[in-house]
Amino acid sequence: MNAAIEKRCSTAYARRQGGGFTLVELTAVAALLALLTSAAFITYNRTWQNWSLRQHAEQFYLAARYARVLAIESGRPCQLVIDPDNKAYYIVQAAPDSDETTAVSNLWHRPGKLADSVSFEGVMVVRSESLGESGSAITFYPEGRADAATVRLTNGQRAYTIQISAATARATLLVGDDETYDPDQIDLDAV
Repeated sequence: MNAAIEKRCSTAYARRQGGGFTLVELTAVAALLALLTSAAFITYNRTWQNWSLRQHAEQFYLAARYARVLAIESGRPCQLVIDPDNKAYYIVQAAPDSDETTAVSNLWHRPGKLADSVSFEGVMVVRSESLGESGSAITFYPEGRADAATVRLTNGQRAYTIQISAATARATLLVGDDETYDPDQIDLDAV
């Protein structure tokens, strides 16, 4: 009887000893986990940069829409100033009593600054009237028109293009590259 108990105990001990993981298996699992974690981090980082680009493009688009509404409602021209060096943009408007311009900051708009990963890549402004201002300011007029403009924001991988129509001052947000500006006016002689 003692022999049977000893045999049963030694068999159970052998089963317990053979059921664990070896050092090689544990190392392989740890390496696989590290690889999956780094791949997930890289994917998350790219997703975050693309999300940040989209947010900044939408904010710039909304600033252009607000500049149009502000010019029409106030009866005075206003400008959407783009500062590519500082990665910033803001709306300025002349005060009603003087020629002094001030930056607009209220409930509907505040000056914007792009993230480090986002930049203005292409700013093209076609002036309808010369006001002697810098080349990277889009003027919105009280009659509902504006300087035709194309502004491209990019993070190096993706891009968003904001187009502003000269005739209607309406802003359009386009996903991706838009190398050519589609004006809202068609030359009928060229057709």
